[in-house]
Amino acid sequence: MIKIEKRNDVPTTLYFLTPFIAIFLTIIGGGIIFYFLGFNPIEALKFFFVTPISNLYGFSELLLKATPLCLIAIGLSFCFKSNNWNIGAEGQLTFGAIVGGGVALLFYDQEGFYILPTIIIAGALGGMFFALIPAVLKTYFNTNEILVSLMLVYVSKLLLDYLVVGPWSNPEGFNFPETRQFSNSARMPLLFEGLRIHAGIFLALLAVMLSWFVLYKTYLGFQIKVSGLSLKTAKYAGFKGKTMILVVFMISGACAGLAGVGEITGPIGQLHRMISPDYGFTAIIVAFLGRLNPFGIIFASLIVALTYLGAETAQIFLQIPKYTGQVFQGMILFFLLASDYLLFFKIQKNYNGTMKNLIILILTISLTNVFGHDWVSKKKPNVIIIMTDDQGYPELSMHGNPILKTPNLDKLGKSSVQFKNFHVTPMCAPTRGELLTGLDNAVNQLSNVSSGRSLLKSGIPTMGNIFGSNGYSTGIFGKWHMGSNYPYRPQDRGFDESVWFPSSHIGSVSDFWGNDYFDDTYWHNGKKQKYKGYNL
Repeated sequence: MIKIEKRNDVPTTLYFLTPFIAIFLTIIGGGIIFYFLGFNPIEALKFFFVTPISNLYGFSELLLKATPLCLIAIGLSFCFKSNNWNIGAEGQLTFGAIVGGGVALLFYDQEGFYILPTIIIAGALGGMFFALIPAVLKTYFNTNEILVSLMLVYVSKLLLDYLVVGPWSNPEGFNFPETRQFSNSARMPLLFEGLRIHAGIFLALLAVMLSWFVLYKTYLGFQIKVSGLSLKTAKYAGFKGKTMILVVFMISGACAGLAGVGEITGPIGQLHRMISPDYGFTAIIVAFLGRLNPFGIIFASLIVALTYLGAETAQIFLQIPKYTGQVFQGMILFFLLASDYLLFFKIQKNYNGTMKNLIILILTISLTNVFGHDWVSKKKPNVIIIMTDDQGYPELSMHGNPILKTPNLDKLGKSSVQFKNFHVTPMCAPTRGELLTGLDNAVNQLSNVSSGRSLLKSGIPTMGNIFGSNGYSTGIFGKWHMGSNYPYRPQDRGFDESVWFPSSHIGSVSDFWGNDYFDDTYWHNGKKQKYKGYNL
């Protein structure tokens, strides 16, 4: 039999040490998982935790993803400290983005210093309103705030889906489920050229400082902590329980709404179906990993943000699903809760075998559900991207075209990685720029094929830069059409080897004189070189 007893005295030092223990055990657990998948654990963990932040761009992406996690977790800490369980931050983030995005669309054709502050305030109020719904229902109708806040997530996401498909859809967007691009005045200022990190990080830092002051230096903070420790004590002390519930939910919702606004005015620049990769749920882990302490939350948000980047890197180099990040997030939470349980409770008898079997069971379930795939490759894969000029998605027989027959492309496509959720600009050069940078043409500034708008903004990392910084040799062959002078040439944008022609087609004004698709002259690494044969 197992006998569980509560410990009378828990050292404060050990309490703040357990998050580090949980992270350490997560790394060990991740290494074990990688080993059973047939990978070198050290090499795989390096790809997951080190490679993503081995350069300036990667570190900036870490800060970019940590910002919304930090904001949301700060808000959740107010609820959790007071013994109120707000599980709907994802919905509050989405509704805040909807309200803030509505204001941005209202001013889409205007410029002014007042637009961005108005959007920020509107987003915070939107999140605050959405969080008040479960708070009011709990306060006055005794409903369960966990269920209500969770169910409201789906309400907000369906509302967003309706708006971007229906009344708010971009009239020039070719029926894509998205709104217009926001004006420049509605976008967060970028902190560094070529990087996506923006001024929203200062909102997170401000939230950290204000929350520390409120929680540790004000009467409200004292009420929150007492209520969290003992509701009976709080009632005997004369604290207004109903008011406090409303206040902590409002603070939590406002922070989530700010996170939503930060996403749409920052890297996204519009509303579409996918605003957040479940930041609202992941921030729950961040809040507890940070011990509900504002400064601890900063550290926790960086650690958890790294799991997002690590999952993306592991998908590229190890060919495993990006959901690996969720497995690591789950392990962090599991080991944190397990450590806390053993910290606060004594298990007197026969616990070793039980705990071992429990850990094995959880790891087995994770492996079965998430990694149910035959992994064969342990090396970096060779990556070849073939871009056909101005060919649309439905123009292949493998995509259901009833007239066109494309057997060779179908064969190639079926043996390749296929992406089914993507957005492009229906012109050659802007699409090429979006593919290389992962940024909308409104951000990378390549928005047309002429008139000075066919230059890919200098300083923005390209696919060539990213692959090159991760040990790949890179090359581009064929049409470029994104600038023919420094610093816009392929050799200036991260490609080791380049054979290209500069403009829209062979024989164009900017092309080498006399090119006609046979035995033509092209630019090879900055020098003109003649090639034998036919160029298609």
